[in-house]
Amino acid sequence: QQDAGPEPAGQPAHGELDGHRDRHDGPGGRARSAVPGAAAAIAAGTGAAALLRPEDEPAPPARTRPAAGTAASPPPVGQGKVLWRRYTGSKYLMSSPAVAGGAVFIGSEKGDLLAFDARTGKPRWKYSTGKRIISWPAVDGGVVYVGGEDGDVHAVDAGTGRVRWRRRAGATGTGTNTLVADGLVFAGDDPVRAFDAADGSARWQSRGGTRYASHRTVAGGVLYVPRGKSLAALDASTGGLRWEYDMSEGSGGAAVSGGAVYCGDFQGNQVHAFGARDGAPRWKYRTAGAVTARPQVSGGIVYVGDRDSNVFALDAAKGTMRWQAQIDGHVQGDPALAGGVLYVAAGVYSDGVLYAIEAATGRQVWRFEVGEGTESSPVVADGIVYFGSKDGYLYALDARGGPGTVPPSG
Repeated sequence: QQDAGPEPAGQPAHGELDGHRDRHDGPGGRARSAVPGAAAAIAAGTGAAALLRPEDEPAPPARTRPAAGTAASPPPVGQGKVLWRRYTGSKYLMSSPAVAGGAVFIGSEKGDLLAFDARTGKPRWKYSTGKRIISWPAVDGGVVYVGGEDGDVHAVDAGTGRVRWRRRAGATGTGTNTLVADGLVFAGDDPVRAFDAADGSARWQSRGGTRYASHRTVAGGVLYVPRGKSLAALDASTGGLRWEYDMSEGSGGAAVSGGAVYCGDFQGNQVHAFGARDGAPRWKYRTAGAVTARPQVSGGIVYVGDRDSNVFALDAAKGTMRWQAQIDGHVQGDPALAGGVLYVAAGVYSDGVLYAIEAATGRQVWRFEVGEGTESSPVVADGIVYFGSKDGYLYALDARGGPGTVPPSG
């Protein structure tokens, strides 16, 4: 369905219901079409509040801030406090960290999977895949799973760095973000493959091409994968297609919460909300720039960043804006949320910055600057924020912020 016309940047696109396909093409299933239009969504009880809102009802305005120098002026933005940093052996670090069992794991441009002590940054071990790793690893049950540009998925003992098994993830298995859930490991680009987490035996592979492997999500027994210009929901145990949601500009990363899926157009400028059970549309919100990062959802709020240096907080039920914050540099990595603070890495090409933003108000609490850009997604664990930069360093910052200088890398 074509949009009626352009929406102003930063406004909800009321009642837009673009093409939604409900298909079951797993074993014994046949393709079928869902009933189109708003009436179907209302009949199903999905998104009725958003669909019935008056067209002329304005979205809540962005939170305004008092002028500097007044009694109600917000406190000044603080600086991030570095606990430690560690060089990964090569610049242009693009992998994102994973934290488990007192260790932090990240891939490097040299093709190494690296493990560091999460508190001190002391190196623990290094495992080489042979080709660069730009994806982020997944950790489960004492095993680290990672896909590299060698086209394989590697299962590595989290304590020792010794390989447990290694399987081919597909001829195009480049920097695939590996996922693990319910005893299965999901890897590979086209098609996506599922392996047994214990021994690496093949379980299934998808039918039809998939795109943007870094944007996959697994939740509630469903694997959400971009496919063409849509987001496909696959049964995680069988690979069968449950439904497919059409997106005019391709799918970005999805977040799942409260029976809904929230996803941005990979090359467009909209955030979509639709039902996790059937893919029925709920609402759209038009952002200022393209949404390249996976949203974060908590407490009925959807947090998302865009390429035009904005961070938005949207009402998860209605798609209206709670607040909007302006930062420097567009957002490429997925934001992280912990302790009422949203951590956002911005600035891909130069002058990367990690922001700590108050989730309730959009106020910047602190910021930390690096000399190069960053595409790494921050991760928060035990009061520490971990993220990588294209200067080749893995950083560990105090989540509370505070003054501090960069210590020697060691």
